[in-house]
Amino acid sequence: MEKYIGLSETEQACLEKCREMEDECRNMWVRAMGFSPKLACYCTHWSDFKPSDWARMLVDNREIINIAPIHLLSCKEWSFVLMYQPVLIDHCPIVNDFSADTWEALTQKYPWFHKYRTIKS
Repeated sequence: MEKYIGLSETEQACLEKCREMEDECRNMWVRAMGFSPKLACYCTHWSDFKPSDWARMLVDNREIINIAPIHLLSCKEWSFVLMYQPVLIDHCPIVNDFSADTWEALTQKYPWFHKYRTIKS
């Protein structure tokens, strides 16, 4: 573990364990808030959530849309969300940025999505 220069092996092991526990704590909050958005007011880990975490929470519970930083979600994350929560398409700011393949997959599953995309010239 050359990246931990100056730390003993015991300190390196403790650091790794702490990082694993931090990841698990974040994942537990993602699962908890996906289950119940009411738990959000008790969470102190907002800055720890990645856009992929928000996407997972939105898939589990669309009510999270009111607190999710949707402007940070990528096309991949939005397509994942929309595959499971199609009612959130009105909130998707990047519908026109989806690749042709992604858009095809979405409209195959939800044909009514066609009305949401503006054809770029």
